[in-house]
Amino acid sequence: MEAALGLTVHGLIEIIGAMRTSVAALEAELAREFAAHKLAPILCAVPGLGPVLGARVLAEIGDDPKRFTSVTGIRAFAGTAPVTRASGRSHYVKARKIRNKRLADACHCWAFSALTWSAGAHAHYDHRRVAETTTTPLYATSQTNSSDDSGGAWPLTNPGTMQRLANPSEPTADRGGLTTDWRGISTPGR
Repeated sequence: MEAALGLTVHGLIEIIGAMRTSVAALEAELAREFAAHKLAPILCAVPGLGPVLGARVLAEIGDDPKRFTSVTGIRAFAGTAPVTRASGRSHYVKARKIRNKRLADACHCWAFSALTWSAGAHAHYDHRRVAETTTTPLYATSQTNSSDDSGGAWPLTNPGTMQRLANPSEPTADRGGLTTDWRGISTPGR
């Protein structure tokens, strides 16, 4: 009996080894194909996105630059934008249930990957935890009806061209007395 169970376990270990080899080959091919895409350098420059997760995000969002006209639209598509309901005296904000679940899962993995591997993202997270606030800069701007096009999350000189700021330590444009630095942290204007 023990010999039969030993053979079964040995067979299962060989199957797991073959699966690992197949997954590694698939990841290598995916990385090769993703590297050939014109948006790959931009997506891989974002903290937390590598070739596999970047390809997932690209596959769900698509590569048409006119598909989403604002950050709010893509946040609603991913399910990260809050839904505000107000009627009479009641007012509440809740999570969006109708969303692209594959993109939401990729964004969830992306957030934890950025926290794990990016010192800047981890410093931003620590700063927000110390400030005891639960809102992000993008969420805060959506609540004040100000534009998300200032590049608060990833500073861009021109959001339409996806060009990065020359010096990431320089703050972005002033929004209502608040200046947003390269981490997306809003501070009183200088």
